[in-house]
Amino acid sequence: MESSKEKSAGLHARTSKNHGPKLLHDGYSYPMEKTIHYRSSRKEVSEWYWKMWRKKFWRYHIATLGIVFLVSIGHWPPSSSEVLRGLTIGLIAVIGMLAFPQIMFKPQERTLTTNDQGIHTKIGNRQKQIGWNEISEVEKTQYAILIVRKRTGNAFIIPQRAFKSEQEFEAFYQSAKDRQWEAQVGPLGKPSA
Repeated sequence: MESSKEKSAGLHARTSKNHGPKLLHDGYSYPMEKTIHYRSSRKEVSEWYWKMWRKKFWRYHIATLGIVFLVSIGHWPPSSSEVLRGLTIGLIAVIGMLAFPQIMFKPQERTLTTNDQGIHTKIGNRQKQIGWNEISEVEKTQYAILIVRKRTGNAFIIPQRAFKSEQEFEAFYQSAKDRQWEAQVGPLGKPSA
């Protein structure tokens, strides 16, 4: 039976034999499985990349510039033309890294389903299942929920407009955050196997 808060949040809990809906701190519950449909914009991808760049990507760009520079000059000490060539090639590599998210941008509608096991994502004919243990962080900005993958650093950018209400947005965020946390440390803070 749904409470009036669940109804007002636009959430419909699906229960199973072992698990009912989980209760959030503010009294809202989230369903065992939630599916949303949305499209990201190039602007949202740019904002996410800039946020990640300030946080850690700048290190990768500096390292790439340095490695490409050293490899392209060939010997030590380099001539001034070799230094210029190395810097040019290094900068081209960094510009390629900056452009990559926009080049790989997928404007099609994404279907994203979350449950206790992880995230199922589908864009067109491409599908992928990602476990919560593969997620490094779940963050919330003013306009989106970011679910960042460990291995690749790629993120699901789920805009607030994908949700029917602010409460549904908050409940989805808390659900994802809790599931990611439990996958890292286990239920009740015990380390997971």
